[in-house]
Amino acid sequence: MTTKRQRAAYLEGWQRVRQAPALVLLLWAATLVVAVPAAWLLHGALAAHLGDSLMAETAAGGVNLDWWTEFLAQASGLGATFSPRIIGMAAVLDNLSRLTDARALPPVLGIVVAAWLLLQVCVMGGVIERVARQQPLGRVRFLWACARHAGRLVRLAIITGAGYWVWFAQVHPWWFGEVYEAAVRDVTSERVAFAWWLGAAVVFAVPVLLLNVVADYARVRAVVEDRRSMIGALVAGARFAGQARGAVATLVLLQLLTLAAWLGLYALVAPGAAAGLWGLVVSQAYIAGRLAIRVSGVAAQVSLFQSRLAHAGYVAHPLPQWPDSAAADAIRPTV
Repeated sequence: MTTKRQRAAYLEGWQRVRQAPALVLLLWAATLVVAVPAAWLLHGALAAHLGDSLMAETAAGGVNLDWWTEFLAQASGLGATFSPRIIGMAAVLDNLSRLTDARALPPVLGIVVAAWLLLQVCVMGGVIERVARQQPLGRVRFLWACARHAGRLVRLAIITGAGYWVWFAQVHPWWFGEVYEAAVRDVTSERVAFAWWLGAAVVFAVPVLLLNVVADYARVRAVVEDRRSMIGALVAGARFAGQARGAVATLVLLQLLTLAAWLGLYALVAPGAAAGLWGLVVSQAYIAGRLAIRVSGVAAQVSLFQSRLAHAGYVAHPLPQWPDSAAADAIRPTV
């Protein structure tokens, strides 16, 4: 049952996002920084293939499956990712399918995703510090916070990334290969086989979720407590998640329900291939909403940690105080 403190942490997360909407805008802009160059390269490949042909006019007005099939047959690099799976809700479902099947990204797209993840990690130190202090930092101090924590959070991401790699690259083939196939070898009903697969997916996802939670609280403790050892931050994050497991589990559930509701809403209004400018607006609104949910989750984790082991607004290291200008002192009259 959700307690008052747990509900308060969830609502406090959204309250801190409301106080700092620029954080969502910043993460959205960071997404564009990575996505726009890739989109421009893809635009060039499409324009080169279409040229001034009649197919260009029909493709611009809607979906031309004949041209699309012809383009994919000769495409490479980013062009090979331009498939019907990128349209509307299909993109979300394809990402979920890729995750559950542990399918690797195409190399070029993998580079784009890696660049986006690196940029997000580098910015997250400033985001956590802003929601933890609950006061405006200003552009310079925010950048200072990002730079201060970037190296540590990158090291933490490498450590946790290694854990994800072992689980998906080594355990996943065995779990959904030998174990699952042995379980459904004599099953004749597709419904029963799917039930077995769903159960296997849930069991497989539990350690992934636990690692994600531990990494989240390790990141919070690394920034708020100004920790330098990321191994120590992981141990501290795991210890806090274990001690406050009821509240932590409740926050995870509330965030998952919020995300599910947002995905459901997007599924109702997701644009099609011929949606034009309206489709772009809806898609970007969906991305901004996803980022807002993410920031609210981070803020809720910070709020829960501060309510248990510190106090609201607590951050271990003080904000830098810039000295007065030496030039100003030189012209100040002396008595």
